[in-house]
Amino acid sequence: VSLDEINAKLSPFNYEFSKNIPYDVRYLNHCGFGGEDALYLILQGQNGNISVFLTNVTSTDPSYSNKVNYSTLTMPVGKSSIILVGGLEEDLKTVANTLTTIVEPIKQ
Repeated sequence: VSLDEINAKLSPFNYEFSKNIPYDVRYLNHCGFGGEDALYLILQGQNGNISVFLTNVTSTDPSYSNKVNYSTLTMPVGKSSIILVGGLEEDLKTVANTLTTIVEPIKQ
């Protein structure tokens, strides 16, 4: 999946990636998340797939939780959020930090 394809799907959220995502992007689409529209990516992690959602749901602080067989991480990005869901063995914090450094508001 190319950077142009990702940014075209991301444009309704008024964000774009400034550089190529340094992970294998296995899936790209829109979906619903928490009653809002979201960009949905599936990235190849170290040990399996990582689902990534970028949505206009606001979060003020990073939050991390572990469930029985997966982890979730929410990171604020301006007035939006990036939410990652992956296996317990995935380093979601590193992936989130990488993504939040290359996603930015679209320059008018």
